[in-house]
Amino acid sequence: VPNVKITRSPSNISAATIAIRGSATINPAITWEPTVGIYLDGVFIGKNVGGIFDIAELERVEMLRGPQGTLYGKNTVGGAVNLITTKPSGEFSGKLRAGVGNYSLGTVYGSLDLPAFDLGGAGQVMAKVTGSYRERDGLYDNVADPFGNPLANPMLIDELNNIDNTVGRYDILWEASDRLELRYTWDYSDLDLAPSKNQLTYLDPNDPASVNALLAPYVTGENENRDSVSLDQAKFERSKSISRSLFADYDAGSWGALGDVTLRYIGNDRSLDWDDDIDIDGSPVNLFTSARFIDYDQASHEVQMIGTTDRTNYVFGLYYFEEEAAVYNPISFFGAFGSPTSQNRYGFDNDSIAVFGQVEWRPAADIFQDRLTLTLGARWTEETKDTYIDHPNDVDAQGNPAPFSGRAKKSFDNVSPTFVAAWDASDNVN
Repeated sequence: VPNVKITRSPSNISAATIAIRGSATINPAITWEPTVGIYLDGVFIGKNVGGIFDIAELERVEMLRGPQGTLYGKNTVGGAVNLITTKPSGEFSGKLRAGVGNYSLGTVYGSLDLPAFDLGGAGQVMAKVTGSYRERDGLYDNVADPFGNPLANPMLIDELNNIDNTVGRYDILWEASDRLELRYTWDYSDLDLAPSKNQLTYLDPNDPASVNALLAPYVTGENENRDSVSLDQAKFERSKSISRSLFADYDAGSWGALGDVTLRYIGNDRSLDWDDDIDIDGSPVNLFTSARFIDYDQASHEVQMIGTTDRTNYVFGLYYFEEEAAVYNPISFFGAFGSPTSQNRYGFDNDSIAVFGQVEWRPAADIFQDRLTLTLGARWTEETKDTYIDHPNDVDAQGNPAPFSGRAKKSFDNVSPTFVAAWDASDNVN
Protein backbone atom coordinates (compact mmCIF):
# COMPACT_ATOMS: atom_id res chain seq x y z
CA VAL A 1 0.00 0.00 0.00
CA PRO A 2 1.56 3.38 -0.93
CA ASN A 3 2.79 5.55 1.97
CA VAL A 4 2.15 2.79 4.54
CA LYS A 5 4.81 0.94 6.53
CA ILE A 6 4.15 -1.65 9.24
CA THR A 7 7.05 -3.02 11.24
CA ARG A 8 8.11 -4.08 14.72
CA SER A 9 9.58 -1.56 17.12
CA PRO A 10 13.40 -1.55 17.30
CA SER A 11 13.62 -3.19 20.73
CA ASN A 12 10.42 -5.25 21.00
CA ILE A 13 9.07 -7.95 18.71
CA SER A 14 5.40 -7.67 19.77
CA ALA A 15 5.21 -3.85 19.70
CA ALA A 16 4.00 -2.25 16.48
CA THR A 17 5.42 0.74 14.61
CA ILE A 18 2.97 1.80 11.90
CA ALA A 19 3.58 4.79 9.64
CA ILE A 20 1.11 6.35 7.20
CA ARG A 21 2.43 9.31 5.21
CA GLY A 22 5.43 9.42 7.54
CA SER A 23 3.41 9.78 10.77
CA ALA A 24 4.39 7.14 13.33
CA THR A 25 4.85 6.51 17.04
CA ILE A 26 8.33 5.02 17.45
CA ASN A 27 8.30 4.57 21.23
CA PRO A 28 6.09 1.59 22.20
CA ALA A 29 5.72 2.78 25.82
CA ILE A 30 2.26 2.15 27.26
CA THR A 31 1.95 5.85 28.11
CA TRP A 32 2.27 6.93 24.47
CA GLU A 33 -0.75 7.32 22.20
CA PRO A 34 -0.54 5.54 18.82
CA THR A 35 -0.27 7.87 15.83
CA VAL A 36 -1.94 5.28 13.60
CA GLY A 37 -4.83 3.32 15.10
CA ILE A 38 -5.01 -0.47 14.85
CA TYR A 39 -8.55 -1.88 14.69
CA LEU A 40 -9.73 -5.48 14.80
CA ASP A 41 -13.20 -5.76 13.22
CA GLY A 42 -13.71 -2.07 13.94
CA VAL A 43 -12.54 -2.32 17.58
CA PHE A 44 -9.74 0.09 18.47
CA ILE A 45 -6.65 -1.49 20.05
CA GLY A 46 -5.47 1.14 22.48
CA LYS A 47 -1.67 0.81 22.45
CA ASN A 48 1.20 -0.17 20.16
CA VAL A 49 2.50 -2.46 22.92
CA GLY A 50 1.16 -5.88 21.99
CA GLY A 51 0.14 -4.49 18.60
CA ILE A 52 1.99 -7.20 16.63
CA PHE A 53 0.00 -10.41 16.92
CA ASP A 54 -1.10 -13.38 14.83
CA ILE A 55 -4.68 -13.52 13.54
CA ALA A 56 -6.14 -16.96 12.97
CA GLU A 57 -8.16 -16.09 9.85
CA LEU A 58 -8.09 -12.71 8.10
CA GLU A 59 -10.52 -11.73 5.33
CA ARG A 60 -9.15 -8.31 4.36
CA VAL A 61 -7.29 -5.21 5.57
CA GLU A 62 -8.67 -1.68 5.26
CA MET A 63 -6.41 1.37 5.31
CA LEU A 64 -7.51 4.93 6.05
CA ARG A 65 -5.03 7.78 5.68
CA GLY A 66 -5.41 10.33 8.45
CA PRO A 67 -6.03 12.47 10.27
CA GLN A 68 -9.05 10.37 11.21
CA GLY A 69 -11.85 11.21 13.58
CA THR A 70 -15.12 11.22 11.66
CA LEU A 71 -15.44 7.61 10.42
CA TYR A 72 -14.13 5.37 13.22
CA GLY A 73 -14.86 5.78 16.90
CA LYS A 74 -11.32 6.65 18.08
CA ASN A 75 -9.56 9.63 16.54
CA THR A 76 -5.94 9.28 15.38
CA VAL A 77 -3.48 11.66 13.73
CA GLY A 78 -1.92 9.34 11.15
CA GLY A 79 -4.88 7.20 10.12
CA ALA A 80 -6.22 3.71 10.75
CA VAL A 81 -5.55 0.07 9.87
CA ASN A 82 -8.68 -2.08 10.21
CA LEU A 83 -8.20 -5.87 10.26
CA ILE A 84 -11.38 -7.67 9.18
CA THR A 85 -11.74 -11.33 10.16
CA THR A 86 -13.77 -13.99 8.36
CA LYS A 87 -17.29 -14.57 9.70
CA PRO A 88 -18.80 -18.02 10.25
CA SER A 89 -20.28 -19.33 7.00
CA GLY A 90 -22.91 -21.67 8.44
CA GLU A 91 -21.58 -24.53 6.31
CA PHE A 92 -19.67 -27.42 7.82
CA SER A 93 -16.02 -27.18 6.80
CA GLY A 94 -12.56 -27.25 8.27
CA LYS A 95 -8.95 -26.46 7.53
CA LEU A 96 -5.72 -27.91 8.87
CA ARG A 97 -2.36 -26.61 7.80
CA ALA A 98 1.14 -27.34 9.12
CA GLY A 99 4.61 -26.21 8.11
CA VAL A 100 8.26 -26.54 9.02
CA GLY A 101 11.33 -24.44 8.30
CA ASN A 102 14.90 -23.77 9.28
CA TYR A 103 15.84 -22.96 12.88
CA SER A 104 13.34 -25.71 13.85
CA LEU A 105 10.38 -23.61 12.74
CA GLY A 106 7.05 -25.34 13.22
CA THR A 107 3.57 -23.97 12.51
CA VAL A 108 0.10 -25.43 12.91
CA TYR A 109 -3.17 -23.75 11.92
CA GLY A 110 -6.68 -25.12 12.15
CA SER A 111 -10.25 -23.90 11.79
CA LEU A 112 -13.67 -25.52 12.12
CA ASP A 113 -16.79 -23.93 10.66
CA LEU A 114 -19.89 -25.51 12.19
CA PRO A 115 -23.20 -25.95 10.35
CA ALA A 116 -25.90 -23.39 11.03
CA PHE A 117 -28.33 -24.26 13.82
CA ASP A 118 -31.93 -23.36 12.99
CA LEU A 119 -33.83 -21.60 15.79
CA GLY A 120 -37.14 -21.59 13.97
CA GLY A 121 -38.71 -18.16 14.15
CA ALA A 122 -35.62 -16.79 15.92
CA GLY A 123 -33.34 -17.21 12.92
CA GLN A 124 -30.16 -19.27 12.91
CA VAL A 125 -26.86 -19.43 14.80
CA MET A 126 -23.46 -20.10 13.23
CA ALA A 127 -20.11 -20.66 14.93
CA LYS A 128 -16.48 -20.92 13.99
CA VAL A 129 -13.38 -21.92 15.98
CA THR A 130 -9.84 -21.13 14.83
CA GLY A 131 -6.40 -21.49 16.33
CA SER A 132 -2.72 -21.49 15.47
CA TYR A 133 0.63 -22.26 17.05
CA ARG A 134 4.05 -21.09 15.86
CA GLU A 135 7.43 -22.02 17.33
CA ARG A 136 11.02 -21.37 16.23
CA ASP A 137 14.47 -21.59 17.79
CA GLY A 138 16.48 -18.42 18.29
CA LEU A 139 18.38 -16.82 15.43
CA TYR A 140 21.31 -15.77 17.66
CA ASP A 141 23.29 -17.52 20.38
CA ASN A 142 23.88 -16.05 23.81
CA VAL A 143 27.26 -17.37 24.98
CA ALA A 144 29.42 -17.08 28.08
CA ASP A 145 31.75 -14.09 28.29
CA PRO A 146 34.72 -14.81 25.97
CA PHE A 147 36.99 -12.15 27.51
CA GLY A 148 37.31 -13.39 31.09
CA ASN A 149 35.81 -10.26 32.64
CA PRO A 150 35.79 -10.71 36.45
CA LEU A 151 32.48 -8.81 36.71
CA ALA A 152 30.74 -10.87 34.03
CA ASN A 153 27.61 -12.71 35.12
CA PRO A 154 26.55 -16.20 33.98
CA MET A 155 24.16 -16.42 31.03
CA LEU A 156 20.50 -16.88 31.96
CA ILE A 157 19.34 -17.78 28.43
CA ASP A 158 21.17 -19.43 25.52
CA GLU A 159 19.35 -18.00 22.48
CA LEU A 160 17.73 -14.80 21.24
CA ASN A 161 15.00 -13.92 18.75
CA ASN A 162 13.00 -17.11 19.10
CA ILE A 163 9.24 -17.53 18.65
CA ASP A 164 6.57 -19.25 20.76
CA ASN A 165 3.12 -17.97 19.88
CA THR A 166 -0.37 -19.39 20.49
CA VAL A 167 -3.56 -17.84 19.08
CA GLY A 168 -7.18 -18.90 19.62
CA ARG A 169 -10.54 -17.50 18.60
CA TYR A 170 -14.18 -18.42 18.61
CA ASP A 171 -16.82 -16.53 16.68
CA ILE A 172 -20.59 -16.86 17.13
CA LEU A 173 -22.97 -15.25 14.63
CA TRP A 174 -26.72 -15.06 15.24
CA GLU A 175 -28.83 -14.01 12.28
CA ALA A 176 -31.95 -13.33 14.31
CA SER A 177 -33.96 -12.11 11.31
CA ASP A 178 -33.54 -10.66 7.84
CA ARG A 179 -32.76 -7.34 9.53
CA LEU A 180 -30.97 -8.12 12.79
CA GLU A 181 -27.53 -9.71 13.14
CA LEU A 182 -25.63 -10.26 16.39
CA ARG A 183 -22.02 -11.42 16.61
CA TYR A 184 -19.78 -12.29 19.55
CA THR A 185 -16.04 -12.93 19.26
CA TRP A 186 -13.43 -14.04 21.79
CA ASP A 187 -9.75 -13.68 20.91
CA TYR A 188 -6.73 -15.03 22.78
CA SER A 189 -3.05 -14.44 22.05
CA ASP A 190 -0.07 -15.70 24.05
CA LEU A 191 3.48 -14.84 23.01
CA ASP A 192 6.61 -15.87 24.95
CA LEU A 193 10.05 -15.21 23.49
CA ALA A 194 13.51 -13.78 23.88
CA PRO A 195 13.68 -10.60 21.77
CA SER A 196 16.36 -9.78 19.27
CA LYS A 197 19.97 -9.26 20.31
CA ASN A 198 21.44 -5.85 20.95
CA GLN A 199 25.04 -5.00 20.14
CA LEU A 200 27.19 -2.27 21.65
CA THR A 201 28.47 -0.13 18.76
CA TYR A 202 29.83 3.01 20.43
CA LEU A 203 31.31 4.29 23.70
CA ASP A 204 31.12 7.95 24.62
CA PRO A 205 34.63 9.13 25.58
CA ASN A 206 33.02 11.45 28.14
CA ASP A 207 31.63 8.50 30.12
CA PRO A 208 33.56 7.28 33.19
CA ALA A 209 36.81 5.61 32.16
CA SER A 210 36.13 2.64 34.45
CA VAL A 211 32.85 1.91 32.68
CA ASN A 212 34.35 2.29 29.21
CA ALA A 213 37.19 -0.05 30.13
CA LEU A 214 34.69 -2.73 31.14
CA LEU A 215 32.67 -2.37 27.95
CA ALA A 216 35.45 -1.82 25.39
CA PRO A 217 35.91 -5.54 24.51
CA TYR A 218 32.23 -5.85 23.57
CA VAL A 219 32.08 -2.93 21.11
CA THR A 220 31.31 -3.95 17.51
CA GLY A 221 31.20 -2.00 14.27
CA GLU A 222 27.90 -0.43 13.28
CA ASN A 223 27.64 -2.71 10.23
CA GLU A 224 28.83 -5.89 11.96
CA ASN A 225 26.05 -8.42 12.52
CA ARG A 226 27.28 -10.99 15.02
CA ASP A 227 25.83 -14.48 15.23
CA SER A 228 26.39 -14.58 18.99
CA VAL A 229 26.52 -12.11 21.87
CA SER A 230 27.07 -12.24 25.65
CA LEU A 231 24.20 -10.77 27.67
CA ASP A 232 23.60 -11.44 31.35
CA GLN A 233 19.92 -10.49 31.56
CA ALA A 234 17.02 -12.93 31.21
CA LYS A 235 15.99 -11.01 28.05
CA PHE A 236 12.34 -11.95 27.71
CA GLU A 237 9.24 -10.54 26.11
CA ARG A 238 5.82 -11.90 27.04
CA SER A 239 2.47 -10.74 25.76
CA LYS A 240 -0.87 -12.25 26.71
CA SER A 241 -4.15 -10.65 25.63
CA ILE A 242 -7.83 -11.57 25.78
CA SER A 243 -10.42 -9.61 23.83
CA ARG A 244 -14.21 -9.94 23.93
CA SER A 245 -16.36 -8.11 21.38
CA LEU A 246 -20.09 -7.80 20.73
CA PHE A 247 -21.47 -6.50 17.43
CA ALA A 248 -25.07 -5.74 16.47
CA ASP A 249 -26.29 -4.64 13.03
CA TYR A 250 -29.92 -3.69 12.41
CA ASP A 251 -31.19 -2.93 8.92
CA ALA A 252 -33.68 -0.17 9.68
CA GLY A 253 -34.92 0.05 6.09
CA SER A 254 -35.73 3.27 4.26
CA TRP A 255 -36.10 6.45 6.31
CA GLY A 256 -37.42 8.72 3.60
CA ALA A 257 -34.96 11.50 2.76
CA LEU A 258 -32.32 9.78 4.92
CA GLY A 259 -32.29 6.81 2.55
CA ASP A 260 -31.47 3.26 3.61
CA VAL A 261 -30.31 3.21 7.23
CA THR A 262 -28.33 0.68 9.27
CA LEU A 263 -27.93 0.97 13.04
CA ARG A 264 -24.76 -0.56 14.49
CA TYR A 265 -23.32 -1.24 17.94
CA ILE A 266 -19.71 -2.24 18.68
CA GLY A 267 -18.72 -3.11 22.25
CA ASN A 268 -15.41 -4.48 23.51
CA ASP A 269 -13.28 -5.12 26.53
CA ARG A 270 -9.64 -6.17 26.24
CA SER A 271 -6.97 -7.06 28.77
CA LEU A 272 -3.23 -7.18 28.13
CA ASP A 273 -0.41 -8.47 30.32
CA TRP A 274 2.88 -7.47 28.73
CA ASP A 275 6.36 -7.90 30.25
CA ASP A 276 9.89 -7.43 28.99
CA ASP A 277 13.47 -7.44 30.25
CA ILE A 278 16.17 -5.55 28.34
CA ASP A 279 19.97 -5.66 28.61
CA ILE A 280 20.74 -2.06 27.65
CA ASP A 281 24.54 -2.19 27.95
CA GLY A 282 24.95 -5.11 25.52
CA SER A 283 27.45 -6.96 27.71
CA PRO A 284 27.57 -9.68 30.41
CA VAL A 285 28.28 -6.99 33.03
CA ASN A 286 25.35 -5.65 35.06
CA LEU A 287 25.61 -1.96 34.16
CA PHE A 288 22.34 -0.80 32.59
CA THR A 289 19.17 -2.90 32.65
CA SER A 290 15.46 -2.23 32.47
CA ALA A 291 12.31 -4.32 32.80
CA ARG A 292 8.61 -3.54 32.43
CA PHE A 293 5.65 -5.44 33.84
CA ILE A 294 2.45 -3.97 32.40
CA ASP A 295 -1.16 -4.66 33.31
CA TYR A 296 -3.46 -2.89 30.83
CA ASP A 297 -7.25 -2.92 30.38
CA GLN A 298 -9.52 -1.12 27.95
CA ALA A 299 -13.24 -0.99 27.19
CA SER A 300 -15.24 0.77 24.50
CA HIS A 301 -18.81 1.28 23.32
CA GLU A 302 -19.80 2.69 19.95
CA VAL A 303 -23.17 3.37 18.29
CA GLN A 304 -23.36 4.25 14.60
CA MET A 305 -26.07 5.33 12.21
CA ILE A 306 -25.00 4.52 8.64
CA GLY A 307 -27.03 5.63 5.63
CA THR A 308 -27.02 5.88 1.85
CA THR A 309 -29.10 7.72 -0.74
CA ASP A 310 -28.66 8.10 -4.47
CA ARG A 311 -26.09 10.86 -3.97
CA THR A 312 -24.89 10.60 -0.38
CA ASN A 313 -23.18 8.24 2.03
CA TYR A 314 -23.06 9.19 5.68
CA VAL A 315 -22.24 7.98 9.17
CA PHE A 316 -23.04 9.51 12.57
CA GLY A 317 -21.82 8.03 15.82
CA LEU A 318 -21.33 8.15 19.57
CA TYR A 319 -18.18 6.72 21.12
CA TYR A 320 -16.94 5.99 24.64
CA PHE A 321 -13.49 4.65 25.50
CA GLU A 322 -11.75 3.97 28.81
CA GLU A 323 -8.36 2.51 29.63
CA GLU A 324 -6.14 1.97 32.65
CA ALA A 325 -2.62 0.69 33.15
CA ALA A 326 -0.31 -0.16 36.05
CA VAL A 327 3.41 -0.55 35.31
CA TYR A 328 6.28 -1.83 37.44
CA ASN A 329 9.53 -0.66 35.83
CA PRO A 330 12.70 -1.64 37.77
CA ILE A 331 15.80 0.05 36.33
CA SER A 332 19.38 -0.69 37.33
CA PHE A 333 22.34 1.64 36.75
CA PHE A 334 25.80 0.35 37.69
CA GLY A 335 24.42 -2.70 39.49
CA ALA A 336 27.87 -4.32 39.18
CA PHE A 337 29.16 -1.66 41.58
CA GLY A 338 26.42 -2.19 44.16
CA SER A 339 23.96 0.54 43.14
CA PRO A 340 20.36 -0.31 44.11
CA THR A 341 17.69 -1.00 41.51
CA SER A 342 15.23 1.87 41.11
CA GLN A 343 11.76 0.47 41.86
CA ASN A 344 9.74 2.66 39.51
CA ARG A 345 5.97 2.44 39.26
CA TYR A 346 3.61 4.47 37.12
CA GLY A 347 0.24 4.24 35.45
CA PHE A 348 -2.86 6.03 34.23
CA ASP A 349 -6.65 5.99 34.12
CA ASN A 350 -8.07 7.68 31.02
CA ASP A 351 -11.51 8.04 29.49
CA SER A 352 -12.87 9.64 26.34
CA ILE A 353 -16.29 10.41 24.87
CA ALA A 354 -17.00 11.65 21.36
CA VAL A 355 -19.73 12.56 18.89
CA PHE A 356 -18.76 12.33 15.23
CA GLY A 357 -20.22 12.35 11.75
CA GLN A 358 -19.29 12.48 8.09
CA VAL A 359 -21.29 13.00 4.89
CA GLU A 360 -20.11 12.31 1.33
CA TRP A 361 -22.09 13.98 -1.47
CA ARG A 362 -21.75 13.58 -5.25
CA PRO A 363 -23.30 16.57 -7.08
CA ALA A 364 -25.58 15.58 -9.95
CA ALA A 365 -24.75 18.52 -12.27
CA ASP A 366 -23.66 17.39 -15.74
CA ILE A 367 -20.57 19.58 -15.58
CA PHE A 368 -19.08 17.31 -12.88
CA GLN A 369 -19.70 14.12 -14.91
CA ASP A 370 -20.31 12.26 -11.65
CA ARG A 371 -16.61 12.59 -10.77
CA LEU A 372 -16.72 15.13 -7.91
CA THR A 373 -17.21 14.01 -4.28
CA LEU A 374 -17.50 16.52 -1.45
CA THR A 375 -16.91 15.25 2.10
CA LEU A 376 -17.87 17.19 5.21
CA GLY A 377 -17.36 15.92 8.75
CA ALA A 378 -16.90 16.98 12.35
CA ARG A 379 -15.98 15.49 15.70
CA TRP A 380 -16.40 16.66 19.28
CA THR A 381 -14.17 14.92 21.81
CA GLU A 382 -13.76 15.22 25.56
CA GLU A 383 -10.93 13.33 27.27
CA THR A 384 -9.74 13.05 30.85
CA LYS A 385 -6.25 11.77 31.64
CA ASP A 386 -5.19 10.82 35.18
CA THR A 387 -1.56 9.71 35.62
CA TYR A 388 0.75 8.87 38.51
CA ILE A 389 4.40 8.03 39.13
CA ASP A 390 6.18 6.63 42.19
CA HIS A 391 9.95 6.24 42.72
CA PRO A 392 10.21 5.02 46.34
CA ASN A 393 13.92 4.22 46.59
CA ASP A 394 15.78 6.60 44.26
CA VAL A 395 19.04 8.16 45.42
CA ASP A 396 20.80 11.39 44.48
CA ALA A 397 24.33 11.80 43.10
CA GLN A 398 25.78 11.50 46.61
CA GLY A 399 23.92 8.27 47.33
CA ASN A 400 21.39 9.86 49.68
CA PRO A 401 17.73 8.70 49.56
CA ALA A 402 15.71 10.85 47.16
CA PRO A 403 12.27 9.26 46.73
CA PHE A 404 9.58 11.12 44.86
CA SER A 405 6.05 10.58 43.59
CA GLY A 406 3.38 12.60 41.85
CA ARG A 407 -0.05 12.59 40.29
CA ALA A 408 -1.68 14.78 37.64
CA LYS A 409 -5.15 14.92 36.14
CA LYS A 410 -6.40 17.05 33.28
CA SER A 411 -9.39 17.20 30.94
CA PHE A 412 -9.43 18.31 27.31
CA ASP A 413 -12.18 19.00 24.77
CA ASN A 414 -11.98 19.75 21.08
CA VAL A 415 -14.07 20.18 17.93
CA SER A 416 -12.31 18.99 14.77
CA PRO A 417 -13.93 19.65 11.37
CA THR A 418 -12.91 18.03 8.09
CA PHE A 419 -13.60 18.95 4.47
CA VAL A 420 -12.41 17.12 1.35
CA ALA A 421 -13.07 17.79 -2.33
CA ALA A 422 -12.08 14.78 -4.47
CA TRP A 423 -12.08 14.67 -8.27
CA ASP A 424 -11.90 11.33 -10.08
CA ALA A 425 -9.90 12.12 -13.21
CA SER A 426 -10.34 8.51 -14.34
CA ASP A 427 -11.19 5.12 -12.87
CA ASN A 428 -7.60 4.84 -11.59
CA VAL A 429 -6.62 8.46 -10.86
CA ASN A 430 -8.14 10.90 -8.40
